[in-house]
Amino acid sequence: MTPEARPSPPRGSLAVQPAATARPAFLDRARACLLAGALGDGLGAPVEFLSLAEIRDRFGPAGLDRFAPAYGRLGAITDDTR
Repeated sequence: MTPEARPSPPRGSLAVQPAATARPAFLDRARACLLAGALGDGLGAPVEFLSLAEIRDRFGPAGLDRFAPAYGRLGAITDDTR
């Protein structure tokens, strides 16, 4: 079946398309999701295993409001992202 003859999945479908025929907007959204997850992981890594009380003790009543060191550097990603 040629790519032109292949029926399109319904709008909003999660069907996987080959990279060569995937719509650029879909690929942009997929990349954005991966990047956002990695950024959230880097921001949350310093408090990943702390309780709310421990976070407030360490970072003040407002909690974590900026990058803080984790695993020896700022913005380090964890195994969750890797």
